[in-house]
Amino acid sequence: NSGRQIEEVLSRVPSRVLKRAVDEANDAMTFAGVRNQQILAEIADDGTVTFREMPNVQQLDYIKRALGELGAESVDQFGRPTGAGIRASKLASDLRDALRDAVPEYGQAVKLGGDKIAEDKALRLGSDILTRRISRSEVKEFARTAADQELARAKQGLRASIEDMMSNVKRAVTDGNMDAREAIKALRELSSRSNRDKVADLLGPKDAAKLFRELTRTTGALDLRAGIADNSRTYARQAMEEAIGRRNRAISA
Repeated sequence: NSGRQIEEVLSRVPSRVLKRAVDEANDAMTFAGVRNQQILAEIADDGTVTFREMPNVQQLDYIKRALGELGAESVDQFGRPTGAGIRASKLASDLRDALRDAVPEYGQAVKLGGDKIAEDKALRLGSDILTRRISRSEVKEFARTAADQELARAKQGLRASIEDMMSNVKRAVTDGNMDAREAIKALRELSSRSNRDKVADLLGPKDAAKLFRELTRTTGALDLRAGIADNSRTYARQAMEEAIGRRNRAISA
């Protein structure tokens, strides 16, 4: 039954991780002023965590949040989630789903109120999805398990990332920046097969195809503008050189 599902998820949390999550959940509840809801758990000498009584929905929600925070904090020097971080995040997601199945009202509350930690993480994933830091397997797993709000935040992050890059390229072209060509090259590389696959996993094939058509069209227009700007600068430089040459010849004469 649904209660067994919750117990099954908790049984998969490593003891030391569960202890940290319980401690963090108790601290968070103390801070929130719900001292009477402290989770009662005993820690054996071998680190095994045993609940004196099964946590209620509110307590389980705090444990879920703590697992989510542990997952978000566990990253390597490049900002990529570690194996431990991925596992903690997955356990938080599984616990959330088990709670939804057990208590439909909880699922509705989460749907309406959202989960800030999960949504912030989804926003970061969307912002970084076009980089090598995010693998396709991460995106597929995220798309499979994410709540509606998390998907929306990931899509928001993706859109913002592309808009920022386009804005930088437009500025480089307009200002006559010599790095415009490199910026346009980087924009073209967003359409790599790997990125197309990841975006399709997040948005769905139809919306991904539409996004990349627009990206290709915009990149082509910026490339044309950069070419015109380059030619204009070349013409201006040549005209100046010719004018200086004529002046020098006139002086010599």
